[in-house]
Amino acid sequence: MAKRVVAIFFMLMLSLGLLFVRILSISQSDYAQAAARNNTRTITVGTARGTFYDCNGLPLVNSTKRYVALLKPTPEALSAIEPYVSDEELSSIREKMSEGYPVSVDVDTDAIDCPDITVVTAKERYADSPLAVHLIGHLDSTGEKGETGLEKSFDSWLQMKDSDLRVSFSVDAHGRLLSGEQPKIERAGYDSAKGVRLTIDRRIQELTEESLSHSAIERGAVVVLETATGKIRAMASCPTFHPNDLAKSLNDADSPLINRALTPYAVGSIFKPVIAAAALEAGISADLTYTCTGAITQGKTVFHCHELGGHGTIDMEEAIEVSCNPYFINLASKLEPAQLIEMADRLGFGTSTTLADNLTAPAGTLPKVEELNSPAAVANFAFGQGILLATPLQLASLYACIANDGGYQKPVLVEGLVDDNGNLLDKTEIQPPLQAMSESTAHSIQRFLTQTVEEGSGKHAKPDGGTAAGKTATAQTGWYDGEREILHTWFAGYFPADQPEYAIVVLKEDGSSGATDGAPVFKEIAEGISRIKSETNTNR
Repeated sequence: MAKRVVAIFFMLMLSLGLLFVRILSISQSDYAQAAARNNTRTITVGTARGTFYDCNGLPLVNSTKRYVALLKPTPEALSAIEPYVSDEELSSIREKMSEGYPVSVDVDTDAIDCPDITVVTAKERYADSPLAVHLIGHLDSTGEKGETGLEKSFDSWLQMKDSDLRVSFSVDAHGRLLSGEQPKIERAGYDSAKGVRLTIDRRIQELTEESLSHSAIERGAVVVLETATGKIRAMASCPTFHPNDLAKSLNDADSPLINRALTPYAVGSIFKPVIAAAALEAGISADLTYTCTGAITQGKTVFHCHELGGHGTIDMEEAIEVSCNPYFINLASKLEPAQLIEMADRLGFGTSTTLADNLTAPAGTLPKVEELNSPAAVANFAFGQGILLATPLQLASLYACIANDGGYQKPVLVEGLVDDNGNLLDKTEIQPPLQAMSESTAHSIQRFLTQTVEEGSGKHAKPDGGTAAGKTATAQTGWYDGEREILHTWFAGYFPADQPEYAIVVLKEDGSSGATDGAPVFKEIAEGISRIKSETNTNR
């Protein structure tokens, strides 16, 4: 019994001893950390936020460098920094140095030759001319949390722990900087590759924004889709804004903060391929003719053709080529309203599309079958007017579907997440296309649209040395500036005509003609993409 008590006592003392050692170890560790903190002066230069990448892994944010000079409080450092700062900044630096603290200041170079100055490279989230700002969005007033766009969609993923860029200076027991000691730079977490990869192609995005900037389009949008996959390769809206200067845009009458590529509009004649598809699917021949006299009466309403004298007797291909409203009004009258609405529904009209969390492309307005309850309502729908509204993105998907032999793909914006090491996670899988119309119907409409660019209203869209297919539109809005009705003009199409790769839609608010407003922009972007692809193939 005595031996057992001794054994228990021995075990108890051993446990207490181990606990004491552990406490002592923790205390020593805490003491060491505290001592380290007390022996350094640390300046936080910046905090990293995850990067948005394009489809090739090129950054769309965090791509601009800024330089920060860290100065020891010495006369030599003060003298060396003088040429790189303003008089006001120099006065502030001198005051801080008088307290014995190191000082940080933004400079425009990393080539400052002074042993008491260390220049570090930090990231500027948004460039002077940032790309895809309407999609990416902006941060809140603190600069730490996503407030709109993809910044908000992926906010929790983009916020990274232990991502500060720090510079630490060694000090003595009295808090004075040690002479001859170089500062320690900590940036491991700051340079993490973590972020989000988008379907956007930076080169095509730059091309698209540049084409818009020097066009006659002051308010409008462009969308570029890859026809086979529905991947958004570019999306631009103008006027644009800068995420660092939102106040400038808040009271702008042109509303720069609106993403017009995701805003529903009256669409006009670029909707006519939907009516053609519904008719062909219903068994109506493309050879069906109609004699346009310049007007057609439906119920008690007279609808005029833009060709006041009429187009004469034309078939479906010619009606697309010359954009004859009476032909399509007559064509739509031969179908049941349900057949028209069903085709539009298959092609994505009236349906919203989620591009990312908290970022949804609006549904626009697709009439219900019962709303096409009069000949006049059907007539308006036949040439894309009435209550029908759609976004540039929806129109791009329509033309991509036609180019894709009738296979409809939902638009895709996000490729996946990127981890700290640059690996792609949760990659988006492209779903098989929905066959919205038969291949034979798509082939017929392809022929119509190609002829429209070759010989019809879309001539200005034809790329030099290449081919394209597409359609113009001039849509009435019902809005007036005095006695003048405001019109929205469009060009929608794809290229090359025989082996389509990209669908492009161009919108101009308050335009005059899709042929003169949108078609030249389409041509410039198509030619630019062709150059990009040629250069890429040459460099392989």
